[in-house]
Amino acid sequence: METQSKIDIDIYDIIKKAQALGATEAEVYLCNAKRLSIEAIKDRIEEAAYTHTLGLGLRVTVGKRVACLGISISKLKDIENALERAVKIAKASPEDKSWVSLPRKLDKSNIYGVYDNKAEKISVNELIGIVMDNIDKLKTFDKRVTPVGASLTISIIEHSIGNSHSETVRRIETSITYAVGAKAQEGGKEGIYHETVYSKRLDIREYEKATLKSAKRALENLNAKPIETCKNDVILEGKVLAAILSSALAPAITADNVQQKRSPLRGKLNRQILSEQLTLIDDPTHPWLYGTKEFDDEGVATKRNTIVSNGVLRNYIYDTYTALKEGRDSTGNAYRPSLSSMPKPWIHNLLVQGKNEVKLEDMIRDTKHGLVISSTIGYWLSNPVSGYVNATVVHGYLVKEGEIIDYVKGVIISDNIYNMLKEKIEAIGKSEEREYYLNVYAPPIKIKEVTIAGK
Repeated sequence: METQSKIDIDIYDIIKKAQALGATEAEVYLCNAKRLSIEAIKDRIEEAAYTHTLGLGLRVTVGKRVACLGISISKLKDIENALERAVKIAKASPEDKSWVSLPRKLDKSNIYGVYDNKAEKISVNELIGIVMDNIDKLKTFDKRVTPVGASLTISIIEHSIGNSHSETVRRIETSITYAVGAKAQEGGKEGIYHETVYSKRLDIREYEKATLKSAKRALENLNAKPIETCKNDVILEGKVLAAILSSALAPAITADNVQQKRSPLRGKLNRQILSEQLTLIDDPTHPWLYGTKEFDDEGVATKRNTIVSNGVLRNYIYDTYTALKEGRDSTGNAYRPSLSSMPKPWIHNLLVQGKNEVKLEDMIRDTKHGLVISSTIGYWLSNPVSGYVNATVVHGYLVKEGEIIDYVKGVIISDNIYNMLKEKIEAIGKSEEREYYLNVYAPPIKIKEVTIAGK
């Protein structure tokens, strides 16, 4: 798949035209994205879709008046119209007295593990073959298991960013998502399990592991049921901890939420907020992880940032706007939710590290009575302002005297994330057992006396 735009676009020319229309500053963000997606529903291919889109994000200022606008481009005239609209919107907008400047220097860090050449060269038939091979694995795993479906999407994205203060930076990256679901049925009972793999490179073995895991856990889910309401030791598998951190803690370390008094971590730099066993690092330089990149979404070079060191909060994450409000440099964490959005700070790859690591199997063996949680829903309703965690268990294991004795679903866990991760940690899993939810990577963790609302 080619990565060149069908339209010859000169970023510097766009910036000059914006200034000619009255813009004080101008920023241009081009996103040239090609996606190939294969989707199977049940046991047959339903869709093989290819899309190629060229998007333009503009940020212009007129003095301290700021406007953002995003469009999909099909012809050069689209850009001219967008420029006129963006400058008009800026002129009509109220002043932002906190506005200082667009980034003064655009640059990129020297890293690898962002682009997989194999992903670009793979054919549609090969992708269909990968999906159908995994569908067949579900069908032959057990006669009680049937496929819900599977999908594989490869995105090849070229990002180009320039502004009126600096040269243009460019990067090309691959982004690959594999999703699979299995259903088990027996005696009027039904169990379902879904698994998703996010990465920057093709990894057929990981897709097979996810497929077999979904089949195994769908079978286990057949006999899962709620337990009584209690306070109990809980072991969160890495994926579950990662999802909870993404919802309940990650927003609290962003400078915009801190500055707007929406973070419980406001004013707590260099104070103990988590157990001294825990260190959290945002690392966009780690090869092949989901959020690995050379520069952020406003063209500032990325770098490794220690957020929490041995439980002590060391840094927030900043984009240029929030950094300049405090007279400091961006940490290279600008993120655009969409082409028309103002950049804001967000994590790249949040890595959780622990001291005195133990294996998951040892955590279970050392548990007298507890619950291992491997999948939840509703964690996104956790409150990052208060730190309150709320999640419904859809797949878990009941442990007694160090042995798994039953399967659990339909109960709700609730607690405060800072209480859980500061006062209640019993054990932290091995780094090699880390799992992920999108761009948060966490090991298993054992927490004592968590509230479980059951039957």
